[in-house]
Amino acid sequence: MKTIWIIVAVLVVLGLGWYFYGQPLGIRYEKPNNSPPAELPLAGTPTPTTASNQETSAKFDVLITSAGFSPSVINIKKGTTIVFTNNDTVAHWPASNPHPAHTDFPAFNSKPGIPTGGTYSFTTDTAVSFGFHDHLNPTLKGQINITD
Repeated sequence: MKTIWIIVAVLVVLGLGWYFYGQPLGIRYEKPNNSPPAELPLAGTPTPTTASNQETSAKFDVLITSAGFSPSVINIKKGTTIVFTNNDTVAHWPASNPHPAHTDFPAFNSKPGIPTGGTYSFTTDTAVSFGFHDHLNPTLKGQINITD
């Protein structure tokens, strides 16, 4: 009888942990989409291995999907606003490295995250380079390089 109570207690603790921490963090329980992209590049078209852009305007757009940040390498000048748009079905939380401390550039962190369809804007007048990741899915990573 004691064993049954221990098993029930463990199940209750696991269930409560998932309810309070798993759902708000957007933990994925979905089957991965292994289908090819809708648009494939034409034969002979060079495909960059790292997305990197030097933006001269005052705004730089970054799209967040289940595959990650696009572009994942961001090269901008001071004062440029980076706008992250969540185009995924779960929340994302851009934060500076390392995970989970976010101490490389704490001013960047988008607490508490970006809901589906939402945006997060970030602007700084500091010349800095730092890595970033999705706090809710740390395998999604990128790099921000801000110059004078």
